Amino acid sequence: MKKTALKFGLATFVFIALTSPALAFEVEVDQAGNMKMYEGYVLGRSTDGRPAIRQAMPSRAPSRIVPVSSNKDMVVTMEADGAKIELKDDLEQTVVDEKDVVKTENLEVRFPSKTKNMTDEQKQKLSEYQEKIRTARQERIQEMTELRERKNADSKALELKSRNVKAHMNGAEFVYDPTTGDVALTTPSGQTHVLTHLPDQALARMQEAGLISGFDSENQQLDAVANDDGVEYSLTVAEKKKFLSFFPRTVERKVTLDDATGEVSQDYTSTSFFTRLMDRLSY
Repeated sequence: MKKTALKFGLATFVFIALTSPALAFEVEVDQAGNMKMYEGYVLGRSTDGRPAIRQAMPSRAPSRIVPVSSNKDMVVTMEADGAKIELKDDLEQTVVDEKDVVKTENLEVRFPSKTKNMTDEQKQKLSEYQEKIRTARQERIQEMTELRERKNADSKALELKSRNVKAHMNGAEFVYDPTTGDVALTTPSGQTHVLTHLPDQALARMQEAGLISGFDSENQQLDAVANDDGVEYSLTVAEKKKFLSFFPRTVERKVTLDDATGEVSQDYTSTSFFTRLMDRLSY
């Protein structure tokens, strides 16, 4: 009897340890730019890092609504213990009200893919290419883009998703301006770059350049890296080829998009001179 009780107790402890509740924080931005915030708890996580079981929120009423008239930007930073969400009047602001800072272990944000109409002054600051891509987003009425916290066994990162195409934002701070619909990434040194492309637009540009083809464009995963020079999207592509048209082998290429200019380039991933030579001679 004691052994049975002990086993039951250990099993209960393990279950609680593996499925302990974690704070969940959700933000829904409506088409006008008002931010509706929901707080709750999740129990356990699935293999992809998302909640496995969600505790019901009785009325599903938002815990807070931040109107677009407040002129607050939403800034999301990934930290060791989860995501930190801040509402700031100015990106240079360092002191914020306590209620404008939230830390969570499970974050989901949904906001309109559509950007607001540009003023003549805003258009003057954009290149012809950037204006073209931004105008395309203005046609995405009622379409939503998602931001969530992505957990792997050895890392945590923010993940942006549009039209089933995902992009991991490695080491960058995420900024969303509900007034304009602009999405930006801020580097550790403080340089902020407004994204020209959403992830699906970045993938489409790579396909348009003819550097990737022959695979399902949905459910693809890009990397978005922000540095002082700007933002780059990249995708690693593995292809079956034949060395000198005879010997089968796999060739890996890294396709990179300059987010500001739309320029697409590629390079082989191997650092070995001989392997790279074989890659170039594989067809």
